[in-house]
Amino acid sequence: MAPNRTLHASDAEYYTALFVAPFKTKLKIIKERNSIKTQNKEK
Repeated sequence: MAPNRTLHASDAEYYTALFVAPFKTKLKIIKERNSIKTQNKEK
């Protein structure tokens, strides 16, 4: 999954990805999403 795909992913896709992903991947996805949220707040 490309990093910028999470920028455009809907919440449904996000939670589906979390649900089906292995645990390590879940942590990575959560970190990416949190960093994207942080970047958006800083803008």
